[in-house]
Amino acid sequence: MAACIIGELKGLRWDDVSGNFLHIQRFVDDKNKIIEDIKGHASEGKRYMPLKLKANEILKQIYSLNSESHYIFIRNGQPLATVTFNRRLKKCCEE
Repeated sequence: MAACIIGELKGLRWDDVSGNFLHIQRFVDDKNKIIEDIKGHASEGKRYMPLKLKANEILKQIYSLNSESHYIFIRNGQPLATVTFNRRLKKCCEE
């Protein structure tokens, strides 16, 4: 199964979630610039990824806290900076 890079996760919007799939179609670079075209539409670029049940549950929790934004992972209305994303991910993994 393919994986996501952090920039692709940071670029996820709520309209990228469709049932049990994520549509990976943009990323956010290290300067927090949103890039709408990734890897030239190659098979490893824009793609659909299956979501596990637990991931869907977590997304529902996030949405209940953050339904006003287009983006899933935000801070002050903008996609999370990479360092912030990494810090939060590390904390979740430790727990």
